[in-house]
Amino acid sequence: MQIHVQLYGTLRDRLPAEAKGKTTLQLEAGATAADALAEFGLDDAAMIAINDEHESEHAQILQDGDRLSVFMPVAGG
Repeated sequence: MQIHVQLYGTLRDRLPAEAKGKTTLQLEAGATAADALAEFGLDDAAMIAINDEHESEHAQILQDGDRLSVFMPVAGG
């Protein structure tokens, strides 16, 4: 299956500059968001949204054509 991935912030550096943080992944049926994150060397520290649903779960099974948005948590004071 194919999913569309958008990386935000400093995560964009994991892709060529011309990609502007966007790419597609080919994954096996039954793959989870965590499987997709692993393709970029990311773990459960990353925040995700699947098809614009905020607070999506890393264990959620992806479907062909899903859009996965990936953010790093922000902290400050």
